[in-house]
Amino acid sequence: MTLKLPKLDYGRVTEEIVEFIKKTVENSGASGVVIGLSGGVDSSLTAVLCSRL
Repeated sequence: MTLKLPKLDYGRVTEEIVEFIKKTVENSGASGVVIGLSGGVDSSLTAVLCSRL
């Protein structure tokens, strides 16, 4: 059985995630974000996305 993955526009998906983070921060009344870094993939990716705000 072959697994078929959907085609993704990674640039568009990245921008949607960044916009979600930006709106969430703005709606909270915060002036920025604070994240904990463990050095793993999840926290590293979160740091990169938040740096694009």
